[in-house]
Amino acid sequence: MSLSRKWFTLLALTGIPLLFTGLWQGFAELSVACYGVLIALAWFDWRRVAPRQSLSIEREAEERYLLQSESEILLRVENKGAVPITLEIKDTPPAHWKTDHLEEGYRYTIAPHTRRTLTYHVTPNERGDTAFGAIYVRQQGVLGLVTRQWSLPAPVEVRVYPNLFKDATLELTAHRGRLQMAGVRAMRIQGVGREFESLRDYQQDDELRRIDWKATARRGKLISRQYETERSQNLFLLFDVGRTIVADIDGVPKLDYALNAGLLLAYVALQSEDRVGAVVFSDKVHSFLPPRRGNTQLELLHKSLYNIRATFQETDYRTARTELQARWRKRSLVICFTDLWDSESSRYTIEEISALRAQHFVIAVSLLDTNLLRASEQPVTTPEEAYQKAAAVQVLEERAQALELLKLRGVFVIDTPAEKLSAALIQRYLEIKERILL
Repeated sequence: MSLSRKWFTLLALTGIPLLFTGLWQGFAELSVACYGVLIALAWFDWRRVAPRQSLSIEREAEERYLLQSESEILLRVENKGAVPITLEIKDTPPAHWKTDHLEEGYRYTIAPHTRRTLTYHVTPNERGDTAFGAIYVRQQGVLGLVTRQWSLPAPVEVRVYPNLFKDATLELTAHRGRLQMAGVRAMRIQGVGREFESLRDYQQDDELRRIDWKATARRGKLISRQYETERSQNLFLLFDVGRTIVADIDGVPKLDYALNAGLLLAYVALQSEDRVGAVVFSDKVHSFLPPRRGNTQLELLHKSLYNIRATFQETDYRTARTELQARWRKRSLVICFTDLWDSESSRYTIEEISALRAQHFVIAVSLLDTNLLRASEQPVTTPEEAYQKAAAVQVLEERAQALELLKLRGVFVIDTPAEKLSAALIQRYLEIKERILL
């Protein structure tokens, strides 16, 4: 039990007669009597506080949430007793989430045999596993002189997944490999496949070898053949979670950009009936998911990737490459998400990624830091700005040299600002399928 502010205010008022005891000794006795009455009222109020059993509180929360996506949380409160209950209630969502939940909690009165629902909103801003904590309740007596404080253990473990479709304007449709998505131009996937599909009118960008000369002679105009692209190809997503990818870009972890792009590509590839797998590694291989087809595989990819964290460990590419070669021998499109800084410090990484080409078609995805770009392009007005610009330009030049070495060794390179990575990666995947490079 704790005494309320109202009780202490009354306590201060009962002391006023003591100031006049010099005029009349009876004021002291009056104050003592008032103290006794105040204590008795507090005891009476405590006895009238509704028992905990008369109050039911339940939280409605999902087990899965999407990163940076607002969700609604409900607290359902029921007064099962015969008297009104005045209370303050405070929930504890995960500490790092954004929320409109009041810091001091919510205060209201609930009538007998009545249910009320409290609603607030949360926005997860970090991937992975987390949990809601206890629900704290401060229950007031009928007279408002005492309060009973207690907590309801209500732990709920939740998962926060990458949000592939955070932008409501982003729409994906995959039909025979065709993709229409904000940021990705619509492109035909037929083109140069091996399996004949149909005839159509010649288009300006068609290759001459597509022209069907017999159909052209019959119809009196140029006619081209369409072919379906190859299906059921193998795609491996390799996520380097070592020190090179620990940094943030404008407050968003590099790894989050890589995961979003990789999972979105996996969705598109699975819609095209390709098989998709994933490897997560740093100084060791953390997880290995063999390529498979279907919606079940997309769910497995989410479960194996949503909770991964970048570490400050030095990445061991040789171990990852050896694991991949030992457990998967079929030729695949291997996409490695990493970052390079300069040709000297990245020499080992360049050699190991290049070594994958002996068996696979390899794409290295490097996340370009927009902060570096802005620093390299900023106008110079002070010596400090001149130093920052020179340092940024040097880093970008050394980074470009490292990426050029990868290209010279036959590795396809995607080097684009992080916010444009998904569109660039999917565009390259579609080009590879169209040209049957795998």
